[in-house]
Amino acid sequence: MFDTRLYATLRQDAERVAAARSEMGLATGAQARDALRAVQRVQDVLDGVHAALLSQVESSEAYAEEGASSTAAWVRRELRMPAGEASRRRRAGQTLAILPDVAAALAAGRIRLAHVYEFTSGITKLGAEVMVDAQEILLPVTESCDPMVLRELISELHAVIHPDDLDDKYAKGMDRADIKAAKCGQGWHLSGFLPQHVGVKLNEWLRSVSAPEGDGDNRAPSQRRVDGLERLLDGADDRADGPADAGAKPQTSAEQPDQQQGAQPQPDSHPQPGPQGPGRRGRADTRLLVLADLDTLLRMPGAGPATLAGFGHIGQQLLGYLTCGADITGLLSRGMTDGAIPQAKILNVGRSSRLATARQRHAVIARQDGVCAAPGCGLTRLDVHHVAWWHRDHGSTDLDNLVGLCSGCHHVVHQEKLTIEADGHGGFTFTRQTGRTLDDHARVTKRRVRDALARLRHILRDEQAGPATSEPVVPAVPPAPRLDAQWLTRIDPDRLHSAERRLYDYIGHHQPRRT
Repeated sequence: MFDTRLYATLRQDAERVAAARSEMGLATGAQARDALRAVQRVQDVLDGVHAALLSQVESSEAYAEEGASSTAAWVRRELRMPAGEASRRRRAGQTLAILPDVAAALAAGRIRLAHVYEFTSGITKLGAEVMVDAQEILLPVTESCDPMVLRELISELHAVIHPDDLDDKYAKGMDRADIKAAKCGQGWHLSGFLPQHVGVKLNEWLRSVSAPEGDGDNRAPSQRRVDGLERLLDGADDRADGPADAGAKPQTSAEQPDQQQGAQPQPDSHPQPGPQGPGRRGRADTRLLVLADLDTLLRMPGAGPATLAGFGHIGQQLLGYLTCGADITGLLSRGMTDGAIPQAKILNVGRSSRLATARQRHAVIARQDGVCAAPGCGLTRLDVHHVAWWHRDHGSTDLDNLVGLCSGCHHVVHQEKLTIEADGHGGFTFTRQTGRTLDDHARVTKRRVRDALARLRHILRDEQAGPATSEPVVPAVPPAPRLDAQWLTRIDPDRLHSAERRLYDYIGHHQPRRT
């Protein structure tokens, strides 16, 4: 039986809280924070109730009893709510009926209505059956992340189930590719649309030229970008006496299933310097990094999409284009070694060398998904830095003491405005000069998202494999002991199990540049 007294009491409580608004100025900081958290929890719960009631009005056509022609018309008149918001809430109410675990999480205040909107979008894209199965895995990540992270999860799940959609988007983007300059007042206005990989290069170049060129560079970032474009058009950043295609050859690293592979235009360890005068920077590095599982390269069912660093997921067509002329670097991941922090000791060189080896650089870049390790920084051109400094702290050139930083963050560290320390779990903590530790929530969330997606892909792969056949099962060959998967290491072809042999054959077939 529906009890209307609950809602009358609810209104009275809300009116008492509103009447006490004048006393809010007397609250301490801690009291104000606690009260705000309580109000937010109540609002989240009531948003769920609101959506469920709106869905009930729609399904029962209760709007007609008051002379309205539709739920949207009734909501505009009675609740003063735009039709678009009413439609989203109504569909969210239907989602809560389909996904009981999501409804329970919203009722408990663990998620917000904005998260439910993303689940609604997932039902539209993937179907109710898939989302019912996936909610158990998606919810633990959702409860600690904002709705955009949930959107990323659902988008990657969509890419696994419908991989051809990424190729369709890439093809449409290529058809739209254009750039124009139109006279606008006393200047020019640039507009257009760039393909995924070209946009990543341009974005990286813009971020690079936005940084100051020296201690005395007081120009605004906008002026630095315009000046950089002018130098680029004047040919000041051309490579000195280099071949016309210098820097155009990509490099790809292939990995074990559930491990990542990088495709990166990287003919040398460092970009060639261009002709530059005082205060002029060298040529901005616009090489690309692509991360993909070996299963993705082999187009196996349930494989996750490749990721273009600085953009996001890409389809097989663009992946094939980027890896066509790429050097391939094999990376093993998720392996086992002894010790609290698994490391590939074969890559460590201790104090025998100050500079990181090429294999160590590849391992560090893959470990960080090709972006700067500093929280909030997404630049992809990285220097390898000793966490315990080589000269000052007598640090070693070992993987647990190496971190990839962009040039800007690297300078800040050496100015001692930012301190890096190992966290004892294979990662690093960053602390400002003021003593405040930078929150690396985004990176932790990304790791949780990756783990959740791996579980979802395995479920989908098992479903697509179908029921087991009556054929006798051949015992699997035990995997040979191998080093931690994050680190690059030479593969011994005589000690490979089947998945590793496919990786070795794939790398040998493409004849990568050996390091």
